[in-house]
Parts: sequence; structure tokens; C-alpha cells
Amino acid sequence: MADSEQQGDSIETSADVIRIGTNGRSTSILRNNKRKKFINPEVLSVKRTNNGKWDYRSFFAFDLSTVNLDKIETARLRLNLVPSTRGLVSALPKVNRFGVYGLIDQTKADWEIECLWEDSPRPEDGILLGTFEIHRSEKRGSFGIQNDELLNFLEMHEGDSVTFILTRETTQINGVGPSMTHMFASDSHPEAVGPMLEFSFD
Repeated sequence: MADSEQQGDSIETSADVIRIGTNGRSTSILRNNKRKKFINPEVLSVKRTNNGKWDYRSFFAFDLSTVNLDKIETARLRLNLVPSTRGLVSALPKVNRFGVYGLIDQTKADWEIECLWEDSPRPEDGILLGTFEIHRSEKRGSFGIQNDELLNFLEMHEGDSVTFILTRETTQINGVGPSMTHMFASDSHPEAVGPMLEFSFD
């Protein structure tokens, strides 16, 4: 799937693949809650810092009510990395690890796009479904997870809405200056595709 494609609220189908987007249900949160200055709605920001002050995490939801999971063989969550506009690449480790959590605390399921850090879904409110890695030198690319844990989580929530929480598990290396904030396309990005769930049939 090329970065130049646009996909937001529709369902794409082919002979043996279904892709669904988030219908605009995606956002980022910053620990100090200064959304207007530091949150760009075109991207999903994730960052982990040593003191936690400038931590970002992102979360997004998919409506599964239109997907029949009975004959699904595999499921993949796809995220598109886009060039970051914040922080220093040199302050990152050579390999950065990201975690994808599936929300299980239903009291957090009705989150607001502009919710506060304290009210937003946390990794502790879900279960870890998988991790992926991005090298420090990479500025663009398609990343995500595809495993049995993801498929089982989706099957448990068939016909419902599911929320995923995206975090950066690794922090910056010792040095001067803030580390880079990793950014992934949201549905509002002008060029790259936002979060997607891709299903293949047996």
C-alpha cells in the first residue's frame, strides 16, 4: 500500500483482503496536556522520555461491525511512519521498540479526541498484543503487527469497536537535547495513509 494513497472512513475490499480505517477515531495525547501547541492532528505522536514530562502516546479505534471474522485467516495492524518535526534523531537508540496494546477496560472505550492525559486509555488498561521496531535512520515506512494475539483480540470483540494504544517502549540515550518524537500518519495526513486493519481470508 503506497504512502500516497488516502484511506479514512471507507472499507477497501479485494478478492481476499479487507481493509478498514478508523473513521477519524485517532488521536495523540501529551503528558502536560498542551494540545494546541504540541499536538498535530495530522500525525499520531509517540515518545518516551527519561523523566516522563514530554511523553506522548496515541490511540485509535476501529469499528468491526461490518467485518465477518468467521473466515479470517490473518489480521494485520498497519501504521505508516512519516518524517518527524520534533526532537533530535541523534538522541535515539539505534533501534526503537514500539508496543501495541488492545484496550480491555471498557470504561475507557468512549474516549474523546481531545481528552486529557489522565483520562485517556493507558497501556495498563489493555493487553500487549505485539511489538515492532524502527531503526533510528528510518524516516518513512509501513510498520505494525500481525500475529495470533491480534487476531484473537479482534475475534473476542467481533461486531464491536476496538481501541489500540500505541507507545514507544524505548527511551532516549544519554546526551544533550530532546530525543525525536516518532510520528505516524493519522486519517488527516495529506499524503500518507492512517491506521489500517487488514484482513485476509482462508
